[in-house]
Amino acid sequence: MNINNDIKEIFKEIGIKYTKNRENIYSFLLRENRPIDAKYLFFKLNEEQGNIDLSTIYRSLEVFVTKGLITKFYSNLEQKNIYEIKQKGHKHYLICTKCKKIKPIDYCPLKEYEQYLSEDTNYVITSHNLVIYGICPRCQNN
Repeated sequence: MNINNDIKEIFKEIGIKYTKNRENIYSFLLRENRPIDAKYLFFKLNEEQGNIDLSTIYRSLEVFVTKGLITKFYSNLEQKNIYEIKQKGHKHYLICTKCKKIKPIDYCPLKEYEQYLSEDTNYVITSHNLVIYGICPRCQNN
């Protein structure tokens, strides 16, 4: 089975209407395998394949988020949403305030705190997000 058929099957299984644009967007996110913003995706897809609207990209990304294919977080530094393929579990991020490099943190330091909050407030915690800003080693040396 090729990647296009795999994507069609994934869409079918989770109830996403298949379109070539959605396939191209999802395929690009799979290839990048890192957090990116919609405008970067827009420029890269237009370089590769031409003529895709930014509004189509935003709508498709929101469908993917809603259906659980990708994750979205807001970068205060860049004042925009960042998207990436959803992995098992979840990730947190370090973002360099100088070069804007995004580094995933695999360990979740909030599990115990989330449990405490749930017990203390009677909330059912469904998710959380942690973004830490700093200066990466490369920028520190420049």
